Amino acid sequence: MQTRATVIIPTLCNSVRAEALLRAIHSVGEASSAPVGLLICINGRHVDESLADRVAKQPGVSCLRLIEGSLPMAISAGRRSIQTEYFAFLDDDDELLPGSIDRSLAVFSMDETVDVVASNGYRQTSVGQSVVLTDCKQLEVDPLSGLFVVNWLASCGGLYRTASVAAEYFDTLPKLAEWTWLAFTLAMSGKHIRILDEPGYIIHDTPNSLSKDPKYGGGFIKLYERMLEMQPPPHICQIIRERISSTHHDLSVEMLERSRLREAIRMHLLSLRTLRGLRYLTFTRHLLIAAMRGKIVGTRLD
Repeated sequence: MQTRATVIIPTLCNSVRAEALLRAIHSVGEASSAPVGLLICINGRHVDESLADRVAKQPGVSCLRLIEGSLPMAISAGRRSIQTEYFAFLDDDDELLPGSIDRSLAVFSMDETVDVVASNGYRQTSVGQSVVLTDCKQLEVDPLSGLFVVNWLASCGGLYRTASVAAEYFDTLPKLAEWTWLAFTLAMSGKHIRILDEPGYIIHDTPNSLSKDPKYGGGFIKLYERMLEMQPPPHICQIIRERISSTHHDLSVEMLERSRLREAIRMHLLSLRTLRGLRYLTFTRHLLIAAMRGKIVGTRLD
């Protein structure tokens, strides 16, 4: 039987993620009744070679080695290696659900104009499991606007038509929020996107996820500024500018909590640059009180 789809798994292939990586690989085999190619993009210099050897011996697996430990580069290299009609991605700590690839392939088979099928899924945390998307039909009607309600394109939630989702889409991914950026560029390009209200994956929210990095908020500001450069519709521009103000405010609060008063003041001033940002004016008093009381150890205003 012909292999129609390939799943790309970028991984540092270290011992810490060994169990999760093997689980992810196993889940791909359960996701389709037909053969599915598996491309493991091992990136970085701190590779557990015994694990890499074990992975390479898994049925249907091919490996690509990259010296630099970079997720965006691994994603790009993986996409450029695709030879099958469709492709998908899977983080090494997540998993696909049984039959998920079959369901997405069925959508492509029924409609040749579809470029991307994005599935719903589950997010698993220490307190339980929750559904990622709650209004798939509305998101499908207007995926560009819907993206600013919720990111409907999870890292492991998309199946892409190789002929219409070119490698160039993956060549300039940011280091943070790469799937939000990809969803934005696909929607801005007018790609035909279907969103399935069927769970196709489980995202395991791990303690070392990038979204918990303190730099994540700053990364989103750069992302929003990059979105504005693409000149989206006016109502989207307004939403993005408001998001920039909101993120600057969140960073101001964080900097104040971390006793970095100078940076907190700078972020606060940036948060006031839009009309809706004026709602953060009341936060000024917290910065003034902190400065006047001298509670911020080692901080100078001059």
